[in-house]
Amino acid sequence: MNTFTINEKEYKARPFDFELVCDLEDMGIEISEIGQKQLSFIRAYFGICAGVSKKEAGKQIEAHIANGGDFTELSNIISKEVEKSDFFHSLQQRTKTEVTENKN
Repeated sequence: MNTFTINEKEYKARPFDFELVCDLEDMGIEISEIGQKQLSFIRAYFGICAGVSKKEAGKQIEAHIANGGDFTELSNIISKEVEKSDFFHSLQQRTKTEVTENKN
């Protein structure tokens, strides 16, 4: 299992499955908006992994950055989890197909 560290505390990365996508929606991030709301997406993903609210996730990320941290490790973990997720790729493909069909 992949892990990442924020504020010297280690967290388990969540796989990009149906449950995570639903949890992201509950945190206000639609799958189609991830590219436009990158920081909100990172905050939501961290909040889900940490089991904290959006507000608390934001505070912890802010403290992490203020103490010299960055988004590199968390971004890399997210990329790895997305890359290995068949569910996420299928969902993205369907979204692209629906958008294309609606334009025609």
